[in-house]
Amino acid sequence: MKHEGSDGVLYEVKFPVTQGPGIVSFRPPETAPPLEEGKAYRWMFNFYCSSEVLNASTRSNIQSNFTVSGIVARVAPSRALKQQLEKAGLTEKLNLYAENGLWYETLTQLAERRRTDPQNSEVADQWMDLLQHKAVLLNNIAQEPILACCQLEPKNTLSLPFKPK
Repeated sequence: MKHEGSDGVLYEVKFPVTQGPGIVSFRPPETAPPLEEGKAYRWMFNFYCSSEVLNASTRSNIQSNFTVSGIVARVAPSRALKQQLEKAGLTEKLNLYAENGLWYETLTQLAERRRTDPQNSEVADQWMDLLQHKAVLLNNIAQEPILACCQLEPKNTLSLPFKPK
């Protein structure tokens, strides 16, 4: 992860993905530097497939390496929103997050519900609605399973201080 408009890396981690295909989640460990409020950060996932994975594939058009990326910013919720969230049930929290443009929180909470209760049709409908929303546009992955993923080991983490140019 790096601050948008900079070449400096704020945080980097490498981990093996042992399941797939599917949607994985990743939460930086407590040792990762916190994001500053009001700053935008670019995140990237670089995937490297081993030759064993590629040889086992029956698809001939699979790419060996690819990258996905996005932008995230830490936003401080208003006092009113904090109070509403404290009193809200899970479904109401999801609505509050979405109404306030807190897409990562919305996606994270709903993905966890979908992972723990995959047969719940209400959750499946909410998931589809969220991924089709014009601010998200991830409906092409809506049917993929949500996988528990990526236990990090201390030796695999590298925390670099952000140094602007």
